[in-house]
Amino acid sequence: MSRRTGRSATALAFVAMVQMAAAPAGAKEEKIFDEQADAAIAAFTSEWLSAQRDYEGWPSVTAAVIRQGEIVYEAGFGFANPATGVQATPDTIYSICSISKLFTAVAAMEMVEAGKITVLDPVEKHLPWFVLKQGFASSGPITIEGLLSHSSGLPREVDTPYWTAPEFHFPSKEEVRSVTSGQTTLYPARTQYQYSNLGLTLVGEIVEAVSGEDYDSFVRRTILDPLGMKDTTTSVPSALHGTRMAVGYGSVKRDRSRDAQPVFDAAAIGPAAGFASNVKDLAKFAQWQHRLLTDGGKEIIESHTLREMMLPHWVDPDWTFARGLGFRIMRDGPRNLVGHGGSCPGYRTTLLMDPDNDVAAAVMINAAGASPERVAARLMGFYREGSMKAEPKRVAKAKGGHGLTVKPDLGDYIGIYNSQPWGDESYVGLWRGDLAIFNLSSSDPVGNRERLYFVAKDQFVRVKDDGTQAEPIVFERDTGGKVIGFIQHSNRARRVR
Repeated sequence: MSRRTGRSATALAFVAMVQMAAAPAGAKEEKIFDEQADAAIAAFTSEWLSAQRDYEGWPSVTAAVIRQGEIVYEAGFGFANPATGVQATPDTIYSICSISKLFTAVAAMEMVEAGKITVLDPVEKHLPWFVLKQGFASSGPITIEGLLSHSSGLPREVDTPYWTAPEFHFPSKEEVRSVTSGQTTLYPARTQYQYSNLGLTLVGEIVEAVSGEDYDSFVRRTILDPLGMKDTTTSVPSALHGTRMAVGYGSVKRDRSRDAQPVFDAAAIGPAAGFASNVKDLAKFAQWQHRLLTDGGKEIIESHTLREMMLPHWVDPDWTFARGLGFRIMRDGPRNLVGHGGSCPGYRTTLLMDPDNDVAAAVMINAAGASPERVAARLMGFYREGSMKAEPKRVAKAKGGHGLTVKPDLGDYIGIYNSQPWGDESYVGLWRGDLAIFNLSSSDPVGNRERLYFVAKDQFVRVKDDGTQAEPIVFERDTGGKVIGFIQHSNRARRVR
């Protein structure tokens, strides 16, 4: 089965799984969201993110959620610089590392639309100095499409140890040209997936060569400035390190501590891994994509070009993993997500988008070994499902009775509860109009939530997923009428705030 056409035969078969990226906006089911539900989800989201930072040992985490083109949530927790007490906010800048590849891909597609390149062009057509050895006589050419979809057969890196601490000595353009001339392909082109920073570095070189403009200036002029992304830079702003830019920390050690990492400059690897930004600016980038996918037309690039970038241009043989042009395409249960993550010394970041449900999330963490993709997927779920207009108010029928038809204000019960030593903190909050108990240490607090239906004052019943009523849950109050805990299975969870 050939993988050497503009879109592989394998990828064509995979398209049915990612029609969200190509379906017209009118095909999307209209969802009605509720402001009160949004407020409840924001409160829960903040409690969960703050707790996740503590449980995972991250110095800080910042996040933004974009739904239907609007920023519906943004916040920061922890410290951008723990040593000096600088707190993290949505304005805090982080290295976004490989998210840089999305900007490089957009820049390349600008050149495609301008008629200066095609995705099927061989690299050497635009970079005559590119003489990396082809190790397979049967291989087709190394094309721009292969570079953008990580299926070119190239090695992962320019053959220098620039990811090695503490120097992080990234190569200059001259070193890239010199070193790659002695490297050899790993696979025949378009036969295997191999993530490649070298590949996207070459795309940046092509953009510079065919535009006749310095890469950094071109991206600033044609992408960052038009989108108002004033805090996004094509290299790390070292002068802001420790103040407006978060200090990065390494992976957690056995003693649960982390070491601060030195600031770095990706140099010639910048088009693949050099950018820095904050969640506010990545939200603007997501809003731009929303506009193109929803309204059509042209803004930087044509709408159909962005859709093409989000379609599979490489699919692994097991049919579970795909790459677009610059974009990663991934599954989250029944949904298809697009975006990219970033992992550089001391930083983990992501921008994930669910175009079919018109929701996106940006998450930034200044610690290696973290999983911002997991966090972003959860945040999108909170605002995709939990913020929808509440279902009709439901109350459980008391045994032998008919239940009540009106629920009181549930605000008295909302708070943090502790059930040590059997469990740590749980959050009692609202989910689509009803109370629910969320485990704040859980990586999937909504999937593991306990739903509560109202019976009478301070009396609820847990309801299973199939609607079956389970055990009663009774909230307790002090002499002043304040809720101080709840009893479940005859045992008490005490309210801590």
